Amino acid sequence: MGHPYLARKGVPALNVREMAGWLLIPIRDVTGRLVNIQRINGDGTKRFLRDGRITGCFSLVGAPTLPKLGKLYIAEGWATAATVHAETRLPVAAAMNAGNLKPVVLALQEACPALELILAADNDHRTPGNPGITKATEAAQAVGGGLVWPQSCGTDCICTDFNDSANCGRAK
Repeated sequence: MGHPYLARKGVPALNVREMAGWLLIPIRDVTGRLVNIQRINGDGTKRFLRDGRITGCFSLVGAPTLPKLGKLYIAEGWATAATVHAETRLPVAAAMNAGNLKPVVLALQEACPALELILAADNDHRTPGNPGITKATEAAQAVGGGLVWPQSCGTDCICTDFNDSANCGRAK
């Protein structure tokens, strides 16, 4: 699959489809039921289906179904989740936005209490209040989970997530 978004992000097509120029990201609840789809255009424009659920739901990367045991990383976006999976070889749930991190980890903990949940936060170091780390910290504290985030790569660093860091310095 040669979708421009995947090429720009430097990640493979994991559990996604392409149709009419849109990359289709499945959003599921903890039972595995498809509840929404995020569509990403070649230029990176993102849209969800109208009236589809998002809160407490996620896109799972690196596993066909939600594991019951072991470690599960939770990231904000799908490309970040794909990058964390590529680096760890562990499954990752993409919450799709910072505000959904806490609802996702609460749903995951209730459905799979034996899972070790680790938040892979965005490091929005250039945004007042750093919402990526702030929201991920709240989510981790709510479930007694772990928390990791990418370090700044320098004084002019514009990297904010693990995908940015993995691609830092790569010609875009």
